[in-house]
Amino acid sequence: MTDENDENVGRESREEFRARALAVAAELFAPPGVRATPVRQIARELGVSHTYVHMQFGTKDELVDAVLMEGDPGLVQAFAEDADLESIVEAVSRKLLRNPNDQRVLAAALLGGVWTPALERRRAAQRAFLDRMRTRLADRGRPAGDVDVRVAAAAAAALLVGWAVIRDWAVPAYELEDEDPEVVEDELVKVVKHLIETSG
Repeated sequence: MTDENDENVGRESREEFRARALAVAAELFAPPGVRATPVRQIARELGVSHTYVHMQFGTKDELVDAVLMEGDPGLVQAFAEDADLESIVEAVSRKLLRNPNDQRVLAAALLGGVWTPALERRRAAQRAFLDRMRTRLADRGRPAGDVDVRVAAAAAAALLVGWAVIRDWAVPAYELEDEDPEVVEDELVKVVKHLIETSG
């Protein structure tokens, strides 16, 4: 079943519609959560039927996966870079800090119990990063199984995702509204680097 609005979408390419749909879905998924956002609401915002959205993406979980994939390429690539650990930490941190809506959707998906292939790809990239950290520890004569490495990496991830979730509240609460956002970002990256560096 289609809607007369669906014909209007024919004026934009499939790729243009998908990009617009992913942006709308990300905006709607983030605040209330993935489970609390029906596909019908996304369709209403897009001016199409929910059937059309399903035709383009499949299930709601597949739409969530597509939204998460939008933020993945640079992130997974940053984890895989053949660079020193500090450069990787900086690249990943800045990628996460500059795309707060991606992190809000990630948090909403995780809190809603949604697990998608995009999350599995992120987890695989993070495990590869942990392996690099373990290698660095072994080079320094420390056992590779130290729990502090894993806790430091998890704390760094929690800080970056958490900042995206609470930033709008935290900036005025901690009197950061007059600070240059780039300075705040630099300070957050320093904290993340410190967490990682002191673990190894």
